[in-house]
Amino acid sequence: MKKGLRLIYILFALLLAAVILPGCGGEEEEQMPEEISIVAAKAATLSEMYADRLSGEWGDMHALLIESKEGGDFPGFSEMQAVLIELAKESSAARIYTMYPPGPKVIAPYLITFDGSLSPGVYGTLFEWEPAFTIAWEGETESLDHAWTNARGDIFISAYSPVYDSEGNITAILGVDYPAPEAALYPEWIEDDE
Repeated sequence: MKKGLRLIYILFALLLAAVILPGCGGEEEEQMPEEISIVAAKAATLSEMYADRLSGEWGDMHALLIESKEGGDFPGFSEMQAVLIELAKESSAARIYTMYPPGPKVIAPYLITFDGSLSPGVYGTLFEWEPAFTIAWEGETESLDHAWTNARGDIFISAYSPVYDSEGNITAILGVDYPAPEAALYPEWIEDDE
């Protein structure tokens, strides 16, 4: 009986080791293909550069917009949106937009405040949360760890950076969606936009 029990313990220990050990640093995380990484770096550079450009007076106005709860009726809304449209044209990005977490939790859908695409979305549209949003909201530029497709099948990579007011408070995150047709060669790195 003791021998049978010992065999069960040994088998259990082996099974447990087989389950636990592979996750203990033995496997390397797969690296993003270079072609996609290059586009992600470009999107991140643009996001950071334009967020820096918007920080200050534009960031102050964004804080007032959020505080007012007026949305698209906020005085100066059109002018603020026009700034993002010009940035999108200048950069060749498909879309440049700002977002804000609608509540105290930063792991939640983010609210679109301004959309700088040529056919802008509606103020207040919610974007499904991505870890990159939280990283940007905490003060760092971050790109998505994957490319994504829209309904037409176009492929993009996105990056996010914090936008600050004149006092150094984060008032929004700026998103840049940059075309990434190169990613078509790596379908395992593409997610559908839902």
